Amino acid sequence: MSEVKQNSLAKKTMIYAVGLFGSKILSFILVPLFSFYITKGELGYYDLLLTTLSLLFPLVTLQTAQATYRYLIDRENQVKTQREIITNAFIILFCSLFLFVGIYFIVYIFSNFDYGFYFGILLVVNSLFLFSQELLRGLNLTREYVKVGIINSFLLLFLSGVALVLFKMKLEGILLANILSNLGAFVYVVYRVKLFNYLDINLKSIIQIKRLLKYSLPLIPNSVSWWAIGVSNKFLILEFLSVDMNGLYAISSRYPGIMIIINSIFMLAWQDQVLSYSSNLKKESTSFSYVLNKFMIFQLSLALFFISISKFLVIYTVDQDFFESYKYMAYLFYSSVFTSLSTFLGAIYLKLENTLKVFITTMIGAVCNILITYIFIDKLSLYAPALGTLFGFIIVFVIRFFDIKKTFAIKMNIVPFLTLNSLIIVFLFFINEDSIKINTLLIFISVFLLIFFNKKLISRIFANIIPKK
Repeated sequence: MSEVKQNSLAKKTMIYAVGLFGSKILSFILVPLFSFYITKGELGYYDLLLTTLSLLFPLVTLQTAQATYRYLIDRENQVKTQREIITNAFIILFCSLFLFVGIYFIVYIFSNFDYGFYFGILLVVNSLFLFSQELLRGLNLTREYVKVGIINSFLLLFLSGVALVLFKMKLEGILLANILSNLGAFVYVVYRVKLFNYLDINLKSIIQIKRLLKYSLPLIPNSVSWWAIGVSNKFLILEFLSVDMNGLYAISSRYPGIMIIINSIFMLAWQDQVLSYSSNLKKESTSFSYVLNKFMIFQLSLALFFISISKFLVIYTVDQDFFESYKYMAYLFYSSVFTSLSTFLGAIYLKLENTLKVFITTMIGAVCNILITYIFIDKLSLYAPALGTLFGFIIVFVIRFFDIKKTFAIKMNIVPFLTLNSLIIVFLFFINEDSIKINTLLIFISVFLLIFFNKKLISRIFANIIPKK
């Protein structure tokens, strides 16, 4: 990979990191903090609401946000084309939201499920907020993108604190805080980028609408499949175990979110870079291989470190009722590696506008995940969904790697890959040992390997952070 491309990717990653790390960390710590103010059952129900939200979002928005970003990112300085894309994307979004609101409130009147009114409003404002974020990315307003993420997170943290501590509103207050934080962030985007200047009904185009939908529609079942492979386990836990066990699993799955935070920052920069490449991607095979191997080694060594400290994370950050969650957390840290590697390869499909293959590969992994969880949950309890998630994502990664390898001569450094995977399996065996010496040894080994395998990356990070004299 050329020095120019390395520096470009590193620079974009740093820009995203500065803003997103703070906002993602704030969002990440909220659920453990909630555990001190609401019960296991309430926490489990809140997690199910968020799970349902992530399922319905692509259905309600038709994945318009992703299509808008894809076609804006390589249209810089083409103002008329940008306005045409944004106008037609909004037409799709608002028609879809209008239809959803009508259907949802008819269903709500007859079902009247708990917190249904708040949930419906949250889904609408969350859709507007997430669409506005992708709009900023597509317009290459990276700094505004990260700024609005921070605003949303601070509003959520502040309003949740007010609702829980001052007004004792419990789950109702948390949902209201989510609604207001999303709405506030969306209003900021509208004001900051003068969004109405990009909208012109005279630019309505059936051809443009069809083009956006052709790209976005296959991403709907793909997103549903990601939902299935990641969180359908929670519904199976609710069905076969209990709502309290679902609350316990919510804590287990939350901490691997640390890795997801780190990965999502890089993945934003990686998508921007891949989508800006020339049409002849075969020329970029060497670049893909270089970044893939660096990213793979970093992911595996980072997972090794988090697995080694998983028990201490639980001891010092959540209520003792949730202590058992560390056992399942370790497997979810491991699965985060293959989640990220699958997403990394998925960016190539997006560049090729082959969203159908994105869906097919994800669906296969989702089915495997659900089958493993369903078959073994009675015998293995919460280990079943953790293992289902792990093997589901491994399958997605393997299929995508060998499929892309048919087109691009990408190569994987097999020695560090096998070495780190073997060490992770050993760590998973010893992590349950009730011995301070063993746990401390695992931490020291993981820190050493993290530094050893990523010394060049660490040097580059420090070079960008510490100013040159």
